[in-house]
Amino acid sequence: MIISGLRIALGSAWATVVAAELVVATAGFGFVIMSGYRNFESDIMAVGMVLVALIGFIMNFLFRKVEERAIRWGDID
Repeated sequence: MIISGLRIALGSAWATVVAAELVVATAGFGFVIMSGYRNFESDIMAVGMVLVALIGFIMNFLFRKVEERAIRWGDID
């Protein structure tokens, strides 16, 4: 249960970082998305959102691999 909580916290932390960048950052994915929004550049916004999702997916995938190695006795699914 602790590992599951850490994985959920990782997703929440990533979402919080991106949300904070949307509001106040001068660099990062959130800034790129908001810059595209302000300049009516939907392609830039889409690329930023896809990259945010891709990085979140990769972080979750890597965490699952670490979880599989750390907990060998149980079925993780």
